[in-house]
Amino acid sequence: MMPRRAITTTLAGLGTLVGVALSPAAFAQSSGTLPATPEYRADMGSVAPTVRDTPTPPRDTDRLGWYVPDFAKVQTGGLRGRYSAGLGYAAFDDILNVGLLYGYSPNEVNDSGVSTLSLEVSARPFEVRAGQFRFQPLEVGLGVLYAIGDQFEFRYPDRYSSGYYRPTAFHFQAFLGAGVDWVPDSSVLERVGLYYQISSIYPFMADYIDNPDQLSIDDALASTIGYRAAF
Repeated sequence: MMPRRAITTTLAGLGTLVGVALSPAAFAQSSGTLPATPEYRADMGSVAPTVRDTPTPPRDTDRLGWYVPDFAKVQTGGLRGRYSAGLGYAAFDDILNVGLLYGYSPNEVNDSGVSTLSLEVSARPFEVRAGQFRFQPLEVGLGVLYAIGDQFEFRYPDRYSSGYYRPTAFHFQAFLGAGVDWVPDSSVLERVGLYYQISSIYPFMADYIDNPDQLSIDDALASTIGYRAAF
């Protein structure tokens, strides 16, 4: 008859073999042949760690420094000039944009044209992402437009009744728009895109409000098509 100590040892060995059959990972872990990875720890009864989602990259970053403009744009129309271009800065994750544009409209009759400067502030509150494309369904902007030249007046001489003529050199402007950007995988440019705007200046809108029977809304609005590149 086997001694009691030998019987106990044999039963313990059988228990170990049963454990190996039921859980090979646990046996390998206990024997030191496999590392304590989350998967094997979960197989042994512990809870695997939660995998965190990849953070969404920011819409705009100052890769070149705060003093370098964040974007450049060129456009046509929109009462700033037949051709206009400028630079600007973006803030609050590319939601707020401030830009200065120079515009030029050639004169079809003689060699002298009209130049303008436009200071604009706009907001693009949200965007929709689809792969490498970024859609901005809404852009709202305000600005001031200055027409350069002696033929434009900030104010008229006192011989004219106050308010009879509106100043022609300085105008308030407003616009609504939308755009789409493409984000390259690796480039000097952070994103490039096209945008469309409908804009107006105060004299045109005021004339339309005062004379709705003689003017249509098309007489007060102008469209803009532009290209924007962010650094």
